[in-house]
Amino acid sequence: MLAAAALVISLSAPAAAKVRIIGLPTFALPSPVHGCSSATALGAATQVPIKVSRVGTQVAETVNVCLHGKGPFPFVIDTGAASSVIDTGLARRLGLPAAGSQQGITGVGCVGSAAPKRTGTWSVAGFALRPQTISASTIPGLGGRGEPLGLLGSDVFSRFGAIRVDFAAGTLTFPGPEGPSFTSVNQVNGPGSAATPPSLLSTPSAGTAPLDVLDGPGFAVAIARVTFGSHTEPFAVDTGSSQSVVNRSTGRQIGLAPTNVLERQTTVCSTITLPLVQTGAWWLVGSPAGTASALALQPLVLCSTGLGRVDQLGFTGLLGSDQLVHFGWVVLDYRNGRLVLGDG
Repeated sequence: MLAAAALVISLSAPAAAKVRIIGLPTFALPSPVHGCSSATALGAATQVPIKVSRVGTQVAETVNVCLHGKGPFPFVIDTGAASSVIDTGLARRLGLPAAGSQQGITGVGCVGSAAPKRTGTWSVAGFALRPQTISASTIPGLGGRGEPLGLLGSDVFSRFGAIRVDFAAGTLTFPGPEGPSFTSVNQVNGPGSAATPPSLLSTPSAGTAPLDVLDGPGFAVAIARVTFGSHTEPFAVDTGSSQSVVNRSTGRQIGLAPTNVLERQTTVCSTITLPLVQTGAWWLVGSPAGTASALALQPLVLCSTGLGRVDQLGFTGLLGSDQLVHFGWVVLDYRNGRLVLGDG
């Protein structure tokens, strides 16, 4: 775990500036009244209610998940989670069977473990999902009183080809039935020639950005490109990140201005205190050419931290819900490598 004192030094704030620390937020969870039967058919599409919660500048979305006829259990809608996760205590209470040996996981300044489990019958608010292997782990911020009990990740969402997260309406929409998982690694460098499912779109929209999607057995990740002046950086589209993040060395290279604010955040195996830096003007790289001005991102502050070996991760930052919420709704089109943004 990183020391808060070291992080204060890394801010390079003027000596007279008073350092302020923002504590961990507590986000609201979806109502259990929505339960396990609140999915609504919209033609071929299916829509489920979600809870969008704001605490200061941070934003989180959660949805009810039901397993083995029990629940609902609140899960974070986490497109940045390559694989879905369930709290170890809940997996134990439900008696989920093992699906392999314990696996190591790494976070910022920590090492943890996860146990593969089989979900059996499960659903998103009554919308049935195919049984799969899910990681059971003890993660800070999950499993406690008033906390989510898991992460619903891109390994699930990518099987539908695309999803729409509507922050303004509080809904998550799937365009049709669940498709099969990839049995080998598949890469999409979008946008493709096929159209995004029209059931997910509204007009007008702010624009479209290409996504690089890496999809495979039990995982998926979607990466957009953002620009800071002359610098273009790959950022994972991460609804599960309540605050957008930049790799520390990348932020220094770009020259992002420090602040005198630190923020408490959780990783998959630790709770840490991170400095915030200012984005200044920044943009989401748009498609087709000429739309970049319509894809200006909201200036905000980013958590600055080490993301590990970014050459292996494939991204140098996380485009979180604190930014995506400003568009009102977003569509992640995994199949065609496309991020469609609402008009706010």
